Amino acid sequence: MKWKVILAALPLALACGRGEPAGTSRPQAGAGGTGPSSNDGGGGSPGTGNGGGGSPGTAGGGGSPSTGGGSNAAVPCNGTLILRIAVNDLGSLQSLDLGLAGIALQGTSGAVAADFTRTGQISLPAMNDRLAVLKMPTGDVDVAVQLDTARACTGARCTDLDLCTSPLAFHLDVSKVSMQRCQVVLLLDVANSLQSGPDGSLHFLPRYSVHY
Repeated sequence: MKWKVILAALPLALACGRGEPAGTSRPQAGAGGTGPSSNDGGGGSPGTGNGGGGSPGTAGGGGSPSTGGGSNAAVPCNGTLILRIAVNDLGSLQSLDLGLAGIALQGTSGAVAADFTRTGQISLPAMNDRLAVLKMPTGDVDVAVQLDTARACTGARCTDLDLCTSPLAFHLDVSKVSMQRCQVVLLLDVANSLQSGPDGSLHFLPRYSVHY
């Protein structure tokens, strides 16, 4: 069974640039497009971004998410969980460039150590779409992806976006993780995440869903 949770980032108390109250960010009602494939020998193949319905792709061929080797039937997913990021609908854009300041993983008894967390620039859609790789948690995890920059790109031209949101945060329910996919995908609806401010600047108010 595939699970999907629809979320939206909460706006900060002040809007970017003017100190005005930010508008309420509402969850997006649907999730079109095709998400990443879970052929984990590499980083996964992002979807087209402008597709119709569909959820993140089905599991690819055999192989461990961490090593790309053979499967281990005794330990589902070889004990590894991969967090990915993908885009659902770019609208008129060719890419969305995000600067990742950090990724926080918090379990019920404290911080969750990861084998890998991504920081720095990522241009979506991306071939290497992994945000974090961690040992399969035994309990639920609160995930927060902190952004420090965002740019909307069309061809060679990119426009800086005002960041008006708290981190991209969601509650990872480990009971929903598919032992065939071994991944959790944060799927951004880009077209509905860009809003014009009163001064004409573009704000990034992410609408996103989480797929298991």
